[in-house]
Amino acid sequence: MLAISNIMRRTRVLTPRVAGAILAAAVFSAGPWFDRAYAQQLPVRGIVKPVQEATIATDLFAPVAKLPLREGEAFKAGDLLVEFDCAGYLAQRKAAAAEHQALDLESQNKKVLAKHNAVGRHELGIAQAQVDGAAAKIEELDARIGQCKILAPFDGRVAELFVNQYEMPSAGNAIVSIINDNAFEVELIVPSEWLTWLQVDRPFAFEVDETGSVLEARVIRFGAAVDPVSQTIKLVGRFSAHPPRIKAGMSGAALFNVPGG
Repeated sequence: MLAISNIMRRTRVLTPRVAGAILAAAVFSAGPWFDRAYAQQLPVRGIVKPVQEATIATDLFAPVAKLPLREGEAFKAGDLLVEFDCAGYLAQRKAAAAEHQALDLESQNKKVLAKHNAVGRHELGIAQAQVDGAAAKIEELDARIGQCKILAPFDGRVAELFVNQYEMPSAGNAIVSIINDNAFEVELIVPSEWLTWLQVDRPFAFEVDETGSVLEARVIRFGAAVDPVSQTIKLVGRFSAHPPRIKAGMSGAALFNVPGG
């Protein structure tokens, strides 16, 4: 693989057709996973992306109490990413519970009076509606309090933090961006005419610019539609093994076999 990498770097000073031919010959000797067919003469550019990523936001109005991880640090699924100081919401929940209890007692009392025709059905219905409204308020606050701790949905690393500890983030703004750095895909834009021969599970070689390594990958899916202006389509490939030293955002060149030359 080191020899292939050196050849690929040297071919950049040649014409695209000559460079592609030399690169194809080098890749064909890399292993049985790459078919000994014809290859396109000009490598296709691509970018490495994580299989899972997320940018997390909140609409809580509360300061950040804990921010245990810094950018680049690893975490496991279920680990704490951000915790907010929700003392205000807890106090509101306590008050809502007391109000619910009082309204429920009043409603129960009116039910007793109704048995003696001392309270009308309309008044009894209003009392029950007030109890239901107070219960809904408690459920809303419970949902808010449940957002006071943001836990990691998968294993990965912190890509970017948008807040600092003790800050009050604006509602709806991003708080933290995370990625799964244990599985990567490569995203390419290829000519739509390649759909006549390119299909899922087809192997290709991908050289990463930043590391110089040549990696084995396979097509796993295509975009939903062809771009009618550029006559291209998005293609996503998955590396056959977890590539060392690879990070999201790295770019490189992909080389495919073209059946029949």
